[in-house]
Amino acid sequence: MNIDKIIEIIKLFKPSFYNKITWTIVIAGLALLGTPLFEKILNAILEKEYSITITDDKDSLIGVLLVVIALIYSLITSYFEKYLLHKQASLEKKSIIEKDNILFNKFLKELPSNGSIEFLKTHSFGDSFQLEELRQIMDFQCEWNNAEYEFINEDLEIIRKELYENISKFIYKNSMGSYSQRNGWFSTIPDNCQGEWDLPKQVIEKIEEMNDLANKVVESHQELVRLGRRILNISNLNNQNNISKEKYIKKDKELFEKFLLCLPTEGTIEFIRHNDFYNMFRDSKIEPLHKIVRFWNSAEYKFLNENIEIYKLNLIEKIKLFLEEISDKTFYINDEFEFRQLNKKYNSYEQNMNNAKVLNNLADDVYKAHQEFIIECNKELNK
Repeated sequence: MNIDKIIEIIKLFKPSFYNKITWTIVIAGLALLGTPLFEKILNAILEKEYSITITDDKDSLIGVLLVVIALIYSLITSYFEKYLLHKQASLEKKSIIEKDNILFNKFLKELPSNGSIEFLKTHSFGDSFQLEELRQIMDFQCEWNNAEYEFINEDLEIIRKELYENISKFIYKNSMGSYSQRNGWFSTIPDNCQGEWDLPKQVIEKIEEMNDLANKVVESHQELVRLGRRILNISNLNNQNNISKEKYIKKDKELFEKFLLCLPTEGTIEFIRHNDFYNMFRDSKIEPLHKIVRFWNSAEYKFLNENIEIYKLNLIEKIKLFLEEISDKTFYINDEFEFRQLNKKYNSYEQNMNNAKVLNNLADDVYKAHQEFIIECNKELNK
């Protein structure tokens, strides 16, 4: 039996005029509590002439009972109606969240942080690009502009519309200002300016405009992902039972397992822990660190547990610093971009030793942050 049917049953015992019924019973009860003068005179006459009375000694007790019954009736009907209405509103809210959750998961599947969004985040439109890289945002523009793809939650819907508008602006500007080359390649730079070092002012402005529009798409996308996770997941934790909390822990456990597949202690972490960066090394040894920075700083890879997320962000920051110094202090020594080493040719021995020391220290920081993150995950996810 659902809540609506229960409320209808309650209304049978609590009609719209139930206050009048309550007051009628109360007045009747109060009337029996007190015996008016004319009733006493009438009782005395009837008892003397016919040995009967119209009231007896139990009238006061009956009066009290009527008053108590009336009050209990009023309290019970009022309480249950309010409780059931509250329960009904709660179920309706839950239903709305579930519907938005389904749509949000569809959004994450069709427009994830990797793919077109990652391309817009990392690509400079001064370079050529393949149109297929924009396929996901073009599909989003075609499909996500009708009522079926609107969030019920107003805050989510505002950001969804903002994202849609930013994508539409970007696609329009791209269609108006990009030039087809060959085999699906496009460029913001016209053919007559290809290969030139000093590009015309209007071309530079066009490139900057495209990069700016791409950044706005990425920002609004990430804002929608963060807001969706917060509204549809984390905000409900305080109102959920242990089973629901286990559900959120399960999500973080799955994300942690995915992280360990990307960056386990064995492999890259062990390498940077023991390697002396004064020596030559393979660039592929640190490639997983680039992937962590590229993907794991997006909203989709955010842990619901705040403590774990703090440790993850700290690790990413340490990795960024390490990679920045690697890029600044080393270079590729072959055309296959396979091996790197310090810029020994242009620096003194002392400078190279100092540079190697900086890299080794930063590598130690990455290792420590990685281990602290794993320890925190094991602690929080196995409580």
